[in-house]
Amino acid sequence: MRLGQEPATGTLKSAHAPTCPVPELPEVETIRRGLERELVGRRVEAAEACGGPLRSPSPLPLGRLAGRRFAAARRHAKFLLLDLDRGVLVVHLGMTGKLLFAAQGGPRRAHTHLVLRLDDGRELRYVDPRRFGMLRLYRDARDVEEARHYGIDALDPALDDAVLGALLQRSRAPLKAFLLDQTKVAGLGNIYACEALWRAGLSPRRLARNTPASRVPALRGAIVGVLHDSLAQGGTSFNDYVDHIGQPGRFLLDLAVFQRDGGACRRCDADVRRIVQSGRSTFFCPGCQR
Repeated sequence: MRLGQEPATGTLKSAHAPTCPVPELPEVETIRRGLERELVGRRVEAAEACGGPLRSPSPLPLGRLAGRRFAAARRHAKFLLLDLDRGVLVVHLGMTGKLLFAAQGGPRRAHTHLVLRLDDGRELRYVDPRRFGMLRLYRDARDVEEARHYGIDALDPALDDAVLGALLQRSRAPLKAFLLDQTKVAGLGNIYACEALWRAGLSPRRLARNTPASRVPALRGAIVGVLHDSLAQGGTSFNDYVDHIGQPGRFLLDLAVFQRDGGACRRCDADVRRIVQSGRSTFFCPGCQR
């Protein structure tokens, strides 16, 4: 596939207009792994900030990336933290952000906001039609503000049954809202919250603190399991998400409930339903999620 080419992706049938999900942990981690292979060690020969403003300004001008070398690619929740020999670049993809490698000097897509010319003859470009993403350059990793108020990462080994159980007991929110609260468990969004609850057989309307201790291991296993299963297929693509070389994620067809309202549950054959919780669509099976 040509560098930067974005293939068409499938959509699910639904009685409601499909949403445009924000890239979640598996999608961001897929990109991180690609950047770790392709970007770490590369030096930025030139940096050009272009396009309209994103959702928040960078503490340091992005043009200062010129002359710096990428040292590591990390992730916390949905944030990419690209360590440099001097400073760190924090990236959030928003709804439609993409980091893509391209041939140097090749045609640029509309809505390109940053072009980094690398020392291997390629360019790394940030493209974001809706401009909800974020690019912020900090002088020191200790200055990074974005992840300070986030909870434990959903794939952190320290998130064991005891930790998750304690977090659940302190929450007055429904389970779905609890899973979306980034100050509790960071990295889950609408797709994987719905899928994890289906795997665990738990209703999204159940209060988090009313989750029996005996069900906590199943919930934690469902969270970790669905994230790893999606990672193995490069994430989930609906309309916008692609990895660093323009490849879509392939987990779409493995989704059990997300945007499958009106279809039969794969476990009990009841109809999958859609409800709205806190302004967000929730997809679940009322037949087997209790």
